[in-house]
Amino acid sequence: CDLSNQNFDHQYLNRVQFKNCKLTGTSFIETNLKDVLFDHCQGRYSNLSSSQLLNVMFDHCDLQEASFYDANFKKIQFNETNLIQSELASLHHKGLDLSTCQIQGAMFDLASLKGLIINDFQAVDLIGILGVKIKMLSFGNIFMLYKQVIILKYFLQLEDVFFPYHD
Repeated sequence: CDLSNQNFDHQYLNRVQFKNCKLTGTSFIETNLKDVLFDHCQGRYSNLSSSQLLNVMFDHCDLQEASFYDANFKKIQFNETNLIQSELASLHHKGLDLSTCQIQGAMFDLASLKGLIINDFQAVDLIGILGVKIKMLSFGNIFMLYKQVIILKYFLQLEDVFFPYHD
């Protein structure tokens, strides 16, 4: 189905499934979505600002540059979804898991980061929001660190110490 640029503003969508739908630029501003599935949908530039989402799943969707500004999330799942450069500021959520999603360049505010579940690679992308800069270690410093870990492993007889630079 092609619902590109359609307007669903101020609507109530209950028990709806969008499968393989084109939702490019579709507007859901201040819409209530309950028990809704978005499965393999193309939703770039969609706008879900100030919407209420309860028990909604986005599965393998492309939501690049979508806006969720000031949205209220309860029981929301994002699975393998593209959220690159999406607006996720002023979100209301508890424990939102984005660990399987692409979030490079997504816009968050500090309050929206609280309780967010992300993976270690995403943490590098988001740490700049906190004003933290990462200074890379030189090769010499990495080599010295590696030697120290090897020596500690030998003296403490540790077998399960993981060192990411060791083959």
